[in-house]
Amino acid sequence: MTLVELLGKLDSPSRQSQTLVALYYGTVVGQVADMTAAQLKGALVASRAPRAKNANVADILSKCGEYVDYTTPKAGARLWRLTGTGIEHVRSLVGIPETHIEKKHDVQALTDLVVGISSPEVRKYFEEAIVCLRAGALRACIVFVWTGVISTVRERMFAKGLPALNAALVRHYQKCKTINSLDDFAYVPDNLLLLAAQDLQLFDKSQKTILEHGLDLRNHSGHPAKYDPGGKKASSFIEDMLSIVFGIKA
Repeated sequence: MTLVELLGKLDSPSRQSQTLVALYYGTVVGQVADMTAAQLKGALVASRAPRAKNANVADILSKCGEYVDYTTPKAGARLWRLTGTGIEHVRSLVGIPETHIEKKHDVQALTDLVVGISSPEVRKYFEEAIVCLRAGALRACIVFVWTGVISTVRERMFAKGLPALNAALVRHYQKCKTINSLDDFAYVPDNLLLLAAQDLQLFDKSQKTILEHGLDLRNHSGHPAKYDPGGKKASSFIEDMLSIVFGIKA
């Protein structure tokens, strides 16, 4: 859906509603962090919004109350973004079901990113995860992603050589099973692998911490529980794993 189409859904377009819809389109659908008033005005003009050329977008934004927030760089114009309340307000203005456009965008963007995974076997896990994301099977999505992640971590640890690998594991758990083949990893818990992976310099401390959060998310999703992750949680999880483990950034 284009900005022109989204603006066309406004029943009674005002300058404020047009501006908020343009901000939604740029930051939520377009996935940019924030926008300047000049960028928003340019988008409105390009989409042929009525009276856009004469609009004082900076003034309009300043009067949008709880719908928007901004940051001011040391040099440059204010950077505007919608608040959660603002996102809900825009959805109500244009009649968009919650996460409909965002989900469609996330699925396509993630599909494009996953192509960059070199291993066909691991890439298939992520492709199946995206199928689950599209269908709303979010816990299954998270489990598939983690399977691809931990498979990759195991192979990279194994490539470091058995002496270094086993020394790193024993450092954190003296009774750890000795690894002689990839199949032996089945006896080593994932949390121990992440500790050893940091020792082997596969990840730094901050990356390891995010991976540990990812493991927690996987465990909450893979075991019987009331936990029900949202679509944004699942898609951001995929983004984090692609970035940290595979160096693929959105």
